[in-house]
Amino acid sequence: MRTARTAAPAARRPRRTGRTSVVLIAAGTLALAGCSGADDDAPDAASSAAAASPSTSASAGASAAPTDPAPTDPVDGTSEAAQAVADSLAAARDAGTGAFDFSSQTDAGGQTVVATGEGTFDTGSQALDLRLSSQLPGQGEVALELRQVDGTAYVSGLPGQPADQWVSVSLEELGAAGGPLGGADPSQQLSLLEQAGDVEEVGAEDVDGAATTHYRGEVDLEAAAEGAQQEGADLDQLRQQYQQLGLSTIPFDLYVGQDGLPVRTATTVETSADSQQVSSQSTVDFSDWGTDVAVEAPQGAVPLSELQASAAPATPAG
Repeated sequence: MRTARTAAPAARRPRRTGRTSVVLIAAGTLALAGCSGADDDAPDAASSAAAASPSTSASAGASAAPTDPAPTDPVDGTSEAAQAVADSLAAARDAGTGAFDFSSQTDAGGQTVVATGEGTFDTGSQALDLRLSSQLPGQGEVALELRQVDGTAYVSGLPGQPADQWVSVSLEELGAAGGPLGGADPSQQLSLLEQAGDVEEVGAEDVDGAATTHYRGEVDLEAAAEGAQQEGADLDQLRQQYQQLGLSTIPFDLYVGQDGLPVRTATTVETSADSQQVSSQSTVDFSDWGTDVAVEAPQGAVPLSELQASAAPATPAG
């Protein structure tokens, strides 16, 4: 059960540009290219974990927990819309924890991956609990749970494994610890919006009963990569990832509640992967900002390396 906690507005934290997530579209691509082609005897946990990413995500009702953010005056050269987005992202960082719902649809090569789910997150400790249901080509419905605790991702429900079997893999191995294409925490995905270029205010809109202000803009991926480099990510590797996806920017829509906190993010992206056109539509709805979140590592998890070793074909003798 989530226990709400009420606190005075926290001091504004430093901007965090690294360890964000372009999984807004990349996870959908990975879900299609990875999960649907995974070997039945040795499922690709990294791809399945990417499929569980709310980047390929989201839609359900959301109403953020009230806070009292203190908007700041726009700095020179910053539009009021861009400043409003910056203030909302800062309020989300100050809240630190919350819940989310997501949905996505990714189309590529005549195949479609649909995913829905929900979860909770704690940005400060990088903890995450995500439950996902996905329709994968050739496999039907796949139900996954992803937990992220102390630098390790745990996944259950992998095809070819018992339903209650957990598989563990480090975030570093998963590629989720060092750059914008890694990670599944939707609050880290929000920080990607800090690299937005031009932002416009679309107007007032209702999101599942919540009054919001709708903003639209584009994320500069080069700026996001440079920000991640400052926290130790490999800039050349990040650039290569963007080039493989054929992207230089990520368009986004952000819906901000009357309390100044994000209520919804949405994106529709057309790109390519493995010479195939990829269309990805995703939405993440946030709620319960500032609630207490506790995520525990599951017992009896099997390291991914052991599964890979046991599934590897035997080497013929001499």
